[in-house]
Amino acid sequence: MFARKRAALSPLILLFCSSSCGDSRDAGIRFTSIAAGYEHTCGTAETGAAYCWGFGFFGQLGTGTGQSSGRPITVSADLPFVSVTAAERHSCGLTENHVAVCWGYGMHGQLGVDVDPGIRPHRFANPPVEVSGNLEFVALDAGRETTCGITRIGSGYCWGDNSSRAIGNDSVPGFFPVFEPVRITGDLEFVSLSTSGRHTCGTTRNGIIYCWGANDRGQLGDGSTEDRVEPVAVASALKFNMVSTAEHFTCGLTDAGRVYCWGANWVGELGNGSLDESLVPVPVLGDIIFTSVSSGYWHVCAVSADGRGYCWGSHRCGQLGVGNAELETCGEPGTFTESLCATSPVPVAGNLRFGSISAGGLHTCGVTTGGLGYCWGSNDQGRLGNGTTSASDVPVRVSGAEHQGISLGIS
Repeated sequence: MFARKRAALSPLILLFCSSSCGDSRDAGIRFTSIAAGYEHTCGTAETGAAYCWGFGFFGQLGTGTGQSSGRPITVSADLPFVSVTAAERHSCGLTENHVAVCWGYGMHGQLGVDVDPGIRPHRFANPPVEVSGNLEFVALDAGRETTCGITRIGSGYCWGDNSSRAIGNDSVPGFFPVFEPVRITGDLEFVSLSTSGRHTCGTTRNGIIYCWGANDRGQLGDGSTEDRVEPVAVASALKFNMVSTAEHFTCGLTDAGRVYCWGANWVGELGNGSLDESLVPVPVLGDIIFTSVSSGYWHVCAVSADGRGYCWGSHRCGQLGVGNAELETCGEPGTFTESLCATSPVPVAGNLRFGSISAGGLHTCGVTTGGLGYCWGSNDQGRLGNGTTSASDVPVRVSGAEHQGISLGIS
């Protein structure tokens, strides 16, 4: 069904991904977390400052301009951040006082506030604006045009695009933007919440994963392909402590440190050694104990108990970060072309020890146990943050910060 070959990126793939390798030798920033979006990346530093880099046309870098940047640039907010999340055209951050703020494109309500189009055409918000509702959040996650969060008492709220019913409340119409947080139906107490924008899943305190929204590929994990407007339990007796969604599949981490995935499996996203989709959770191959998992657009990455990074799925633009590892060739979804892929976990190159990894659209980023930021994969618009637009199939160090508002000539 697929052939073995060396993981050398072809000239055609290199051109498409704006490739060749690059690295940085400057001191960099000490990060506590990094979130890889679709064409941009954001991170929080040990100082409490938030930084973003990559594509910035919609204000998703939060700098007060629409410029892009190939290096980290400070978000224009005098706030102490503890985490950030990045989606396609917007970003959000959580302060140490449990306040949620968002910035970037807000036409679909994903910023959690109705930005006056008379003041800001097309409802852009740049710099950040506070999410409405006076809720105290402990976690946030941004999907394509949707954002969700968990409050201090474990309640789940979502806002933004509800066309696929990813908000999780059947009293909210599916045809209109939701500009303020709406509580997820069911009085569930969440410890983890993730939205792709098309569907949303959350892990409850008793270890059950509930999902809702689009289910065309079985990404809700309930054994069906029926869309759901309210939470439905994943068909599994396993106890989970974490869940991570992509548009067409979902992965969860059990209490025992095992990763299970379900939904589409075009390029090995489920990590079970096949290309067969599954309507219920299937175990990722191998005896690796993981501490976290992150689902990207067509790939997944996870951190093992000893801090090593592993990835599987599409490697079209080097987003698995595996360098010369031997990979399969798989057909890309929606195309007639083949690209490299891994149908089971492959170690990230470089012998780095990670505290966390975030899988984005066509790139991936991680923070080492020493607080250093590394990214790999596609580098259009400078999303790897190393001052270049050259893609890399191995981790490259995120550079030091640029001065705010300076254009690097990246259009």
